[in-house]
Amino acid sequence: MYFLELVETFSAAHALRDYPGICGRTHGHNWKLRVVLAADATDAQGFTVDYAVLRKTVLDLLHEFDHTDFNDHSYFREVNPTSEKIAEYFYQRLESELPPSVRLESVRIGETDHFSVTFRK
Repeated sequence: MYFLELVETFSAAHALRDYPGICGRTHGHNWKLRVVLAADATDAQGFTVDYAVLRKTVLDLLHEFDHTDFNDHSYFREVNPTSEKIAEYFYQRLESELPPSVRLESVRIGETDHFSVTFRK
Protein backbone atom coordinates (compact mmCIF):
# COMPACT_ATOMS: atom_id res chain seq x y z
CA MET A 1 0.00 0.00 0.00
CA TYR A 2 1.26 3.45 -0.93
CA PHE A 3 0.22 6.69 0.72
CA LEU A 4 0.76 10.01 -1.04
CA GLU A 5 0.46 13.41 0.54
CA LEU A 6 0.07 16.80 -1.10
CA VAL A 7 0.14 20.06 0.87
CA GLU A 8 -0.96 23.42 -0.52
CA THR A 9 -1.79 26.78 1.03
CA PHE A 10 -4.24 29.53 0.19
CA SER A 11 -5.68 32.64 1.82
CA ALA A 12 -9.39 33.13 2.41
CA ALA A 13 -11.83 34.71 4.84
CA HIS A 14 -14.92 33.42 6.60
CA ALA A 15 -17.33 34.33 9.37
CA LEU A 16 -18.93 31.68 11.55
CA ARG A 17 -22.70 32.06 11.67
CA ASP A 18 -24.40 32.17 15.07
CA TYR A 19 -21.04 32.15 16.85
CA PRO A 20 -20.93 34.37 19.95
CA GLY A 21 -17.17 35.07 19.86
CA ILE A 22 -14.95 37.15 17.60
CA CYS A 23 -14.88 34.43 14.92
CA GLY A 24 -18.46 35.41 14.14
CA ARG A 25 -16.94 38.46 12.45
CA THR A 26 -15.37 38.18 9.01
CA HIS A 27 -11.71 37.30 9.40
CA GLY A 28 -9.04 35.66 7.28
CA HIS A 29 -6.59 32.77 7.51
CA ASN A 30 -3.68 31.42 5.58
CA TRP A 31 -5.18 27.96 5.22
CA LYS A 32 -3.15 24.79 4.78
CA LEU A 33 -4.74 21.92 2.84
CA ARG A 34 -3.29 18.44 3.20
CA VAL A 35 -4.60 15.72 0.88
CA VAL A 36 -3.71 12.06 1.54
CA LEU A 37 -4.23 9.44 -1.15
CA ALA A 38 -3.78 5.67 -1.09
CA ALA A 39 -2.91 3.27 -3.90
CA ASP A 40 -2.50 -0.49 -3.91
CA ALA A 41 -0.02 -0.61 -6.77
CA THR A 42 2.11 1.41 -9.14
CA ASP A 43 2.00 1.56 -12.90
CA ALA A 44 4.72 0.14 -15.18
CA GLN A 45 6.88 3.21 -14.54
CA GLY A 46 6.60 2.87 -10.77
CA PHE A 47 4.13 5.72 -10.22
CA THR A 48 0.86 5.62 -8.32
CA VAL A 49 -0.46 8.84 -9.88
CA ASP A 50 0.92 11.65 -12.01
CA TYR A 51 1.84 14.31 -9.45
CA ALA A 52 1.34 17.12 -11.94
CA VAL A 53 -2.24 16.01 -12.62
CA LEU A 54 -2.94 15.61 -8.91
CA ARG A 55 -1.54 19.04 -8.09
CA LYS A 56 -3.51 20.71 -10.91
CA THR A 57 -6.73 19.11 -9.61
CA VAL A 58 -6.09 20.46 -6.11
CA LEU A 59 -4.99 23.90 -7.30
CA ASP A 60 -8.07 24.23 -9.52
CA LEU A 61 -10.24 23.67 -6.45
CA LEU A 62 -8.25 26.11 -4.33
CA HIS A 63 -8.44 28.73 -7.07
CA GLU A 64 -12.19 28.96 -6.36
CA PHE A 65 -11.44 30.05 -2.78
CA ASP A 66 -8.07 31.80 -2.78
CA HIS A 67 -8.46 35.44 -1.70
CA THR A 68 -12.24 35.12 -1.36
CA ASP A 69 -14.74 34.86 1.48
CA PHE A 70 -16.07 31.33 2.04
CA ASN A 71 -19.42 32.84 3.00
CA ASP A 72 -19.82 34.18 -0.55
CA HIS A 73 -19.42 30.73 -2.18
CA SER A 74 -22.72 29.16 -3.25
CA TYR A 75 -22.23 26.05 -1.08
CA PHE A 76 -21.32 28.02 2.04
CA ARG A 77 -24.26 30.38 1.74
CA GLU A 78 -26.27 27.44 3.09
CA VAL A 79 -23.57 25.69 5.16
CA ASN A 80 -21.68 27.32 8.03
CA PRO A 81 -18.04 27.61 6.84
CA THR A 82 -16.41 25.88 9.80
CA SER A 83 -13.14 24.05 9.26
CA GLU A 84 -15.07 20.79 9.60
CA LYS A 85 -17.47 21.66 6.78
CA ILE A 86 -14.68 23.08 4.60
CA ALA A 87 -12.69 19.83 4.96
CA GLU A 88 -15.79 17.77 4.13
CA TYR A 89 -16.59 19.90 1.07
CA PHE A 90 -13.03 19.69 -0.25
CA TYR A 91 -13.09 15.91 0.28
CA GLN A 92 -16.31 15.53 -1.69
CA ARG A 93 -15.06 17.70 -4.53
CA LEU A 94 -11.66 16.00 -4.81
CA GLU A 95 -13.01 12.47 -4.47
CA SER A 96 -15.04 12.85 -7.66
CA GLU A 97 -12.10 14.26 -9.66
CA LEU A 98 -9.28 11.84 -8.85
CA PRO A 99 -8.11 9.07 -11.17
CA PRO A 100 -9.43 5.58 -10.37
CA SER A 101 -5.93 4.32 -9.55
CA VAL A 102 -5.96 6.14 -6.18
CA ARG A 103 -8.33 6.49 -3.25
CA LEU A 104 -8.80 9.66 -1.28
CA GLU A 105 -7.91 8.78 2.31
CA SER A 106 -8.35 12.14 3.98
CA VAL A 107 -8.44 15.89 3.65
CA ARG A 108 -7.02 18.05 6.42
CA ILE A 109 -7.64 21.79 6.54
CA GLY A 110 -5.73 24.03 8.92
CA GLU A 111 -6.75 27.54 9.88
CA THR A 112 -3.54 28.11 11.82
CA ASP A 113 -0.33 26.25 12.62
CA HIS A 114 -1.99 25.12 15.85
CA PHE A 115 -5.39 23.88 14.68
CA SER A 116 -6.61 21.65 11.88
CA VAL A 117 -9.49 19.31 11.07
CA THR A 118 -9.26 16.03 9.17
CA PHE A 119 -12.20 14.58 7.22
CA ARG A 120 -12.32 11.01 5.92
CA LYS A 121 -15.05 8.58 5.02
